[in-house]
Amino acid sequence: MTIDTHVVIIEDSHDDSFLATRILNSTGVANITSFARIPEALIFLEEIADGNRECPQLILLDLNVGLDSGFEVLRFYKSNPALHTCRVIVWTGSGSIEKELCEHFGVECVGKGDGEAALATAIWKHIRAIHPHTA
Repeated sequence: MTIDTHVVIIEDSHDDSFLATRILNSTGVANITSFARIPEALIFLEEIADGNRECPQLILLDLNVGLDSGFEVLRFYKSNPALHTCRVIVWTGSGSIEKELCEHFGVECVGKGDGEAALATAIWKHIRAIHPHTA
């Protein structure tokens, strides 16, 4: 079963992006846009903020994307109300300070060290909230 949900993955690790895509596909999500660099992701989000593109329902964001910081994305997200309909899961290898900052931004944070099951649980929780009748 395919569900009508658009998810954006912002992740520079091919392996982590593959894992997230596999989990999303298992929930029925097939509409996935991936970015391996923050500048390209910000251009995409700017197009949404400008009203030139629809907002995805979920963003899966790594905080450490090459030399760039995912906090740039969170700052842009927080300062643009057009993006607030989108849910955000921060999936990062960073520590407790980053998790506290995610709370400040009002987004969920899942540690990469918490394992695949933790990410899958977070994704399922958001998919069920977006589509309450999803099994």
